[in-house]
Amino acid sequence: MFYKNKDGTSAIDKALDLNQVKSVDLMIDYIVANQNSYVYANLFQNNFVDLLNKGVEMKDVLQSKVFNHTFDFDEWPATSSNTISLLRPYNKSIFALRHEYKTIFADLHKEEKKKIDK
Repeated sequence: MFYKNKDGTSAIDKALDLNQVKSVDLMIDYIVANQNSYVYANLFQNNFVDLLNKGVEMKDVLQSKVFNHTFDFDEWPATSSNTISLLRPYNKSIFALRHEYKTIFADLHKEEKKKIDK
């Protein structure tokens, strides 16, 4: 239901421009409940700071599958002895992510390689 128009804006952008915070909250609730997928993250690409500044509740969308995608690629380790949760920035396409482990987690990759080589 929610997508970007020809001009690159969405219903969320239009409602935000008109200070219709309650409408934006309802749209985000709908997205989380019914369109819960990472493909909708683009709806928040250019308006995230504005949403926060206007007091829009973002907790549910940040904890949803819109911003949290579980994937399983052979290039990424399935398990790790490191029990600390690690967050790293990634600004490229989600579709290129499968080949980026060595770049994103270079320090961990080097440690793992040393252990294997011993």
